[in-house]
Amino acid sequence: MEGRTFEEERKNAKFVQYDESNIGFVRELIKKNPVAADIFMFLSQHMNRKNAVACPSKVLEEITGKGRTTVSNAVKLLKNEGYISTAKMGTTNVYVLNPTIVWKAWRTNKPYCEFEGKMFISKSENQEIEDLIKQKNLPIIEN
Repeated sequence: MEGRTFEEERKNAKFVQYDESNIGFVRELIKKNPVAADIFMFLSQHMNRKNAVACPSKVLEEITGKGRTTVSNAVKLLKNEGYISTAKMGTTNVYVLNPTIVWKAWRTNKPYCEFEGKMFISKSENQEIEDLIKQKNLPIIEN
């Protein structure tokens, strides 16, 4: 970041970048396990500029429409085949995507990972938050 203007830093703000030599790796994942590929793409979309995202498995169940066992097996495959690494944050996983496959930051920042970023909570596990928003007549933002 040193020496770059804000405008230069924002140039790729909405981009997810893939290393061309590893696209075949991702294509194989799509064929082998579509649920794992769906999770990988979701994590790619929402990871921060340091390749990390914190997300409980319940969110992954909801975005894929699959149960706990299917999601757990898909995450295990992603870990075993080197697409992601995981760290624990209480009972929530922090997913770190392999920077040789995908990244959002400047290419020179690929080797680094800070644990910051978006935090996802499951709608079904946090109904009281949605109820509170409705009581206060605040808009609920849907996908």
